[in-house]
Amino acid sequence: MELPWYIYIILALIIGLIIYRKCVEYVQGSSNEWILFIENGKMKKAGIGIGGYKTIYSTIDVVRMPSYVQRVDFKATEVTKELHGVEMNGFCLWSIDPKDDSPFRAYKAFYGKGEQGIIEGKEFIQSIIEAELKKLIVTDTIENSIKDRNGKRTVLEKTIGKLEVLKEFGLKIERIELTDVKILSDSVFKSLQTEHREKIKQKAETIKNETRKVIEKSQMETNKEIETKKIEATSALDQLKLKNANELEILKAKLSLEQQKDIAKYEIEKLALQTNLAKNQQDFEKDKVARELEIEKKRMDFEMSKKKTILESESKMSNNSLQLRMMDSLQTIYQKLPLSDVKFFQVSENASLDLSLGSLSSTFKNFPTIQKPS
Repeated sequence: MELPWYIYIILALIIGLIIYRKCVEYVQGSSNEWILFIENGKMKKAGIGIGGYKTIYSTIDVVRMPSYVQRVDFKATEVTKELHGVEMNGFCLWSIDPKDDSPFRAYKAFYGKGEQGIIEGKEFIQSIIEAELKKLIVTDTIENSIKDRNGKRTVLEKTIGKLEVLKEFGLKIERIELTDVKILSDSVFKSLQTEHREKIKQKAETIKNETRKVIEKSQMETNKEIETKKIEATSALDQLKLKNANELEILKAKLSLEQQKDIAKYEIEKLALQTNLAKNQQDFEKDKVARELEIEKKRMDFEMSKKKTILESESKMSNNSLQLRMMDSLQTIYQKLPLSDVKFFQVSENASLDLSLGSLSSTFKNFPTIQKPS
């Protein structure tokens, strides 16, 4: 039984993939190493952490080298211009130069030898730095050698950075530091210390004197400035007081004027109120008088009406009723008089009771009679 054609294709692909995986190898570098692809003594490709394919039949060699910065310590001993021995210690940070084919140069010079090549590279850097540092020491004084470390470090970095031998070997200097400077002669060291102490003492005295002079000068200038400020402040204060006094007087005048205006306004309002009150009082008095006159008129009308009614009733009364009414009227009149006792007497010429009162004579019959003498 024959298989379908696509099965043969699948089997061929599987077999081809197996053969490819057996014959082709993928090389991947880490982030801290150089990967160099070298074929027939020439660098085809190089980079940090790169990858690539390599067949088992190819002549390509894959080389791995550290890409991190490495350190080497150095020590240089030499005499200065004054023929005093000086020892300088420090360290150098260096790495593989990434420019052009420098990694391949470093591989051929050092890293192709394995661990021994790395040691040789460190010794090479160390010897170059020590040689250049000795040149700097021998052309300088002992004082500058001690004091001017940064200057020497800068000159050393520039000098070594320009060396062609480093470029030839594919190396690069990252940084150089001088950590220690020693004077090999104890007597020279003590002499320098003594001299240094004297210089420091003299410098301290000079600085002290200069500082005192500066302080005195500053104090004088400060006192002068303070006096000037005081005068200016006093003048400004006087001007401010005068200004405030003038403003106060103006304000008082304005307030007085406003007060007078308010008083005049108040007096006018008071006068208007009094006028209104007087007018209202006058109107009230007029109304009161008018009401009293009206009441009086009504009372008089009532009295007149009452009297008229009485007269009309009296005109219709009998004589006896009229006499009684007269008696009541007399009683009322006498009650209103300020009298405590009232006595009635008859006055007659002939001791009779004829008083020309008509029918009233009988009324006064019982009163005592006073006869008029003849």
